[in-house]
Amino acid sequence: MVVGVLVVVVMVVVVVVVILVVFEVVVVVVVVVAIVVVVVEVVVVVVIVVDVVVVVVIMIVIVVVVVVVVVVVVVMVVVVVVVVVVVVVIVTVVVVVVVAVVVLVVVGVIVVVVVVVVVLIVVVVLVIVVVAVIVVVVSFGVIDKEPTKRFFFATKNNDKFNLDKVSIKSDAKSSISTAKNETTLKEKKVEEYNLKKSSKKRVIVPGDTQTDQSMSWRMPHKKRRQNDPGFNLDYLPPKTHPPVHN
Repeated sequence: MVVGVLVVVVMVVVVVVVILVVFEVVVVVVVVVAIVVVVVEVVVVVVIVVDVVVVVVIMIVIVVVVVVVVVVVVVMVVVVVVVVVVVVVIVTVVVVVVVAVVVLVVVGVIVVVVVVVVVLIVVVVLVIVVVAVIVVVVSFGVIDKEPTKRFFFATKNNDKFNLDKVSIKSDAKSSISTAKNETTLKEKKVEEYNLKKSSKKRVIVPGDTQTDQSMSWRMPHKKRRQNDPGFNLDYLPPKTHPPVHN
């Protein structure tokens, strides 16, 4: 029983440790993924800033050249710059949207995995707890019962008088009333038997060694009692009741 309880405690501790380790691993994975996503976004922003700076520098150079050279060239350069800026903005928006979608997908997958792992861990813990409870209940629920209770009736001088052993088959919860009923039934049977055999009354002879030996409490066979010349068939025990074993 103690070993079963210790096994249950060890199993619970192991499950708790496994849950904590899995939870820590999942948290670390989520943090690492978040850091990677942030780094990627920072790199994308830096690239965009560099592109914008380059574009601005190109614009300044082109404007200076155009101002120096021709107004038409300036107009063309402005158109080119506008197109470049629009393309950069479109590319930036597309990159941001793609990164956001990737981040959402990754976070969603991580959340689903975490939920599934937590549910599996909870199910395993519940199964282990149920099995442990069943083991403990079975361990504490075994009750050995004596199939037969034997009561003996005798007088104060039980080496000379002996009433046949009475076997009362009952469980551990036999009540006093049941014992009284058994005793009354036995007395009635003895009275009927004595009335039928009253003509064959036998008397115990004091000092008779054979009679004393044959009147032992633990007679192995009923034939010894039947063959005993000193057995008093008219004797009735006092109205006492045997002890009831709970």
